[in-house]
Parts: sequence; C-alpha cells; structure tokens
Amino acid sequence: MSDQTTDVKPSYSIYIICGLGLFLSTLDTGIINLILNSLAINFATSLTFIGLSVTLYLLFLIILLIPSGWFGDVYGQKAALILGFLLFAITSFLAGFSESAWQFILARCGQGIAAALLQANCLGLAGIQSTKQKLQLNVVIMLAISIGPILGPSLSGFILQYWQWRLLFFINIPFCILGLAVTLSLAKLPNSRHRAGTLFSFELLLQSTIRYVAIGSFIFGFTAGVIFSAFPIILIRETNYPIDIIGLICMASPVGVTLSVLIKKLLANDVNQIIMIYALPTMLLAFTLFWGISLNISACAYIVAALGYGIGGGLLQSSLIHVAMQQQPDRQSTIGGMLRLCQNLGIILGTEYALAILGTNISNVDLAQKAEMYQLLWGLNIIILICMFIYSFRYNQKSKNNQ
Repeated sequence: MSDQTTDVKPSYSIYIICGLGLFLSTLDTGIINLILNSLAINFATSLTFIGLSVTLYLLFLIILLIPSGWFGDVYGQKAALILGFLLFAITSFLAGFSESAWQFILARCGQGIAAALLQANCLGLAGIQSTKQKLQLNVVIMLAISIGPILGPSLSGFILQYWQWRLLFFINIPFCILGLAVTLSLAKLPNSRHRAGTLFSFELLLQSTIRYVAIGSFIFGFTAGVIFSAFPIILIRETNYPIDIIGLICMASPVGVTLSVLIKKLLANDVNQIIMIYALPTMLLAFTLFWGISLNISACAYIVAALGYGIGGGLLQSSLIHVAMQQQPDRQSTIGGMLRLCQNLGIILGTEYALAILGTNISNVDLAQKAEMYQLLWGLNIIILICMFIYSFRYNQKSKNNQ
C-alpha cells in the first residue's frame, strides 16, 4: 500500500503544494518564448542554439515523468516533492545567473527534471487523498495547469518591459521555498515505502480505464497543440491586428479552460456523462466552427471557437484526472506521470502537425488553396474527436456491463 490519507481531516497544505508545483512547472514551459531573441543576442549565439533551452526542458520533462512517478510511489510523494521543489529553486537560480548559453541550457535541463518530479507527484499526492478532497484538489489542479500558460507570456512581457530577463527565473525561488517549507511541514505519511513494480509499468496500459485516460489525455494534448500553435499564425497572416492584440486573443482557449472549472461545478457528478454530453461535443463544435470559417477568417468567430474549445477541453481534462485519481492508490504518481506524458506527447505532435500544414509558402497560394489548407488542419482534429467519442461510448458501455 502507499501513502493514503483517506478518512482523515483534509490538510490545506496539500492544496498549496499541488497548486504551486503544477503552476511553476507549467509556467516555466513557455515563459521564455518571448526572450529567446534577447537571449541569443545577450549570449552571442544563434536563435536555434538558444532554442534548445525550450526543447530540452520539454524533453527532460517528458522522458522523466514516469520515472519520477515511480520514484514517488516507491519512496513517497513527500520525498519526491521535496527533491522537486529544491531542484527547481537551485536550477532557477542558476538559470538567472547564467553567463553563457551552455550554462543557461544546462540549467533549463535541470528545471525540466524538477518539473517532472513536481508534475507526477503533485497528481500522485492528490490521488491518495479522501474522495471529497480529491474533488476539491481537481479544481486546484485545473486552475494551476490553466493559469500557468495564461500568465507565462503576459508575465514575461511585463517583466521584460521594466526589468531584466533574469528576474523571470529569480521569481521562482520564493515560490519554491514556500512549496518546500509546506512539504516539509507535512506529517509523515503512513506506509510511504512499498514495492511499486517495474520502472516502466506498461502493464498499467493493459487496464481499460488507464488506457482510456491515457488515450484521452493524448487527444486533448494533440488538439491543444494544434490550437495553441495554429491560432496565432493564422491571425497574423489573415488579420491586421497588432501583435499585442493577437496575444490577448490567443488567451481565449486558456481562459476557456479556466472557466470550465466553474462550469463543471454546475454539471452532474458523473464524469463519464460530462465527457460524452458536454466535453467532446463542445470540442467538436469548436473545430467545426474553425473548419466552417476557413473561407472567411473572422477574429470574432475564432475567439468564440477557441473559448468553446477551452471549455470543452478543460471539462475533458478534469474528468480524465478525476478518473485517474480513482485507480490504484499505490500507483498514483506513476499514473499521474503517465497522464502528463501522454498529454505532452500529444501537444508536441499536434504542434508539429500544425506547423507542417501551415509551413506552406502562402505567397504562391490562391484563396481556394489556402482555405483547403486550413480545412485540412481543422478536419483531422474533427475526425480524431469523432473517434474519441465512439471510443468513449464503447468504453462506457463495457464499464456498465462489467458493473
């Protein structure tokens, strides 16, 4: 058995730990995108080379999610989170004081390792709480995951306007110290050491529920990757809005994810119904609207579609997290790491797909060909979501038959 705190008085320290850990690790995923050019100039290197600071952060995060979850399941989420907050503070300090591109990139690699420890074990810690507290933690998790990407570009722009880029990393340190202090203050969790099985637990995917959560997380990540990468490119190409206004418009999807937290409270508690009746249909409607306006790009329609996608995607993600939390208590960190791994892989592939489609030189493309290109971009997502809807229907039917 693992650390289980079911049937005990809820500890508000858990909310702080999960909120801070997930917020920091998602905030730093894209907070440096706006300063890459400045960093290249500051370190006298190419933009491609300094861009490794983003790529390697994500690479280390993805590769180490499941090993980090395994570490938490074996040695306890408390030990893993202490290590995660401590490492994130040290590497943030090193990134802020970097005097060369190599130092900066290595520090970002360390941040990626720390982010993997935080993401997998924050979800693992939430998964071993009481049923009531899991529902409340689901809200905290969704807010942390969605607020991080929202604040990243805006906070980066604000700091760059008035201070140096180094502050982007120094501001992590007080939050890490707070997270570390709160984690250290936790009472020792019972039965914190156990055998969690092999490091890469592929047998988890043999369980229909875990497989369903993994596939759903991947699909959410893929569609999110398409939205977040294609949205600004299309608006820059097809509208005359200044870049700061386009940045605000692109916040529609993350804002929708945040709103989904409030909307979910108004819906039924059956997460399978939420996925089938609200989440997937809303996401489908959003991409259908994107597809329908491919011939006549409208910023207003794009905002509506992106906001709708954010709401539907947020409902899907929170429901999948809820389902994952109900699974094996002694494997919660591993399951949490697998969920985040599938989602991040989906984001990467979705981003690459969107960039491949939109990479065509549009100066030699007429209006009809351009519309066809955009319809191809959105059309694949519609097909994927229809397949997910059918899969969800069959999964629900089998689950009812097994009860």
